[in-house]
Amino acid sequence: MGVLENIDKTGFLGSEFIKWLWHRSEMKNGMFEVKENNLGAVELWVHDRLKLEKGEADRRESLTYAGSITDLGEAKMALGKGKELKEAGVKLTIDGDEWFLTLDSRYLDIKSLKTPKTEKLSGGTAEEDDPESRFYERVFLIEKAVDVMDGLFAVFMAERTGPEWNRRTLPSIKKWRENYAGV
Repeated sequence: MGVLENIDKTGFLGSEFIKWLWHRSEMKNGMFEVKENNLGAVELWVHDRLKLEKGEADRRESLTYAGSITDLGEAKMALGKGKELKEAGVKLTIDGDEWFLTLDSRYLDIKSLKTPKTEKLSGGTAEEDDPESRFYERVFLIEKAVDVMDGLFAVFMAERTGPEWNRRTLPSIKKWRENYAGV
């Protein structure tokens, strides 16, 4: 079986992962515990942009919600009508630092990533002002965001493959969608 066939068979997991993140962030006030790599508590919110789709390639219906989103009821209603999450903007906060990223559900990848700013130290030593040091700091910040998302996906998969998924998680997601979307 080729890579593309695997993606087609498991592509629903990316959409479920984003929906799970969105639901969980609203139910737990944005707080997640990431035990992978000892990252601890992180805050995550669906933020800024959502893309939902329904249908096959030749008859695809697509909706995009963008901008400063405070009430995502329309997007939740679209979920209730069978649309699947394809992309989501996410705001991630770790120890007061903020990352903004776009998650793509098909390939489970990060399409865009804005890291916290790296600071150029003024009046510091030549070593502190070194562009190479700032480069490595930026790489560290990118790796940290990727580690958090990998850790959250591990939490999701453990829940998704466990007995609580059908008993608690799916009914909770359905109720959340219906309560907020007026379905």
